Amino acid sequence: MLRIAAPLVSWPSPSRRRTRGTEQLPTYSALVGLARAALGLPRLEPGQSPEFDLVAAVRADQPGRALRDFHTVNPISYGSYRNLSAADAKKAADLDAAGAGFKRGNPVVSERHFRTDSVTTVFIDDPDQRLAAAFTAPGFAIAAGRKGCPLTFPFVLGTVEADLEDALAAVPTVGDAVRPVPAHLFQPPARLPVTRTATKWDDPAGSVGHEYRSRPRFHTQVTPPVVSDLFALLSHFGG
Repeated sequence: MLRIAAPLVSWPSPSRRRTRGTEQLPTYSALVGLARAALGLPRLEPGQSPEFDLVAAVRADQPGRALRDFHTVNPISYGSYRNLSAADAKKAADLDAAGAGFKRGNPVVSERHFRTDSVTTVFIDDPDQRLAAAFTAPGFAIAAGRKGCPLTFPFVLGTVEADLEDALAAVPTVGDAVRPVPAHLFQPPARLPVTRTATKWDDPAGSVGHEYRSRPRFHTQVTPPVVSDLFALLSHFGG
């Protein structure tokens, strides 16, 4: 179980437009990105697959509030960027060679949407404990959707031997009163009632950053037990 809490989080669906929205809960591609970062795996090159198919669920313990950021970028040469994939580096070289105006362009105006003070619990099926070890000592920095969204403590809650459906309803959350909270599963649940099903283009298809497959998302509600504070939550897992 992971606890994703931060002053700002952003879980954007795939988009190339200047308005970048965010969803309330992490997308499947976001979870794949977190897992790959924890494992220290490099960015995917075109044609590569993510190397694993996550069995996961997310629970909105605290929804937070929406925030819109008016954002400007002063374009510079793509050759000035570091850590580009081989495919992106080739595109950058082609753009610079064509004189596409990236060196002295007008500022790019965009809107980026975030959520403030949200808390999400992530449940990942990890039978060989590979991801549990990786999230404890991640190979790359972990962030809440964007690199500018650092996480707050605690991040790794612990492990439990249970089905996803049981864990969603049994793992406690911090709060003042027991209440139903929304949750998403990325596989059909065996026992939980599904309130609705939505199809999202958030399954990475192997190309860098922009190509996805559709994946169903199963909406449900659970009523987890409540503890008074983070110390009680960590104590529940022996921390």
